[in-house]
Amino acid sequence: MSEAYLNRVFPAMRSAYPSEWVGVVDKALAMDVDRYVPGHGFIEEPQASREELIEFRKALLAVIAEVKRLHVQGLSAEAAALQANWGPYADWFLRDQQAPIAVRKVYEEIEGSLK
Repeated sequence: MSEAYLNRVFPAMRSAYPSEWVGVVDKALAMDVDRYVPGHGFIEEPQASREELIEFRKALLAVIAEVKRLHVQGLSAEAAALQANWGPYADWFLRDQQAPIAVRKVYEEIEGSLK
């Protein structure tokens, strides 16, 4: 699944359309496949690979929801990245590097400036 699925890696939204990314994962979950192979992270046994993809989808939704919550408060993207509560995804690999990018991308999507 290349960059559409990162197993236990914080969502890397460098070139993402956050809401559309959730749709891509939904389409993948609807497929009749035995195993989902992530672009990064561990390759799991078939049942675990589906469970991990579902968890990754939850992470995407959580990131988007948290950023929207902070955007509504009027925070800048930089301030939101510092104040975000990532909950169970706070310890995921590369969070420190990728969270500020994710915040910026969700802000761009919300504000209509996502290119």
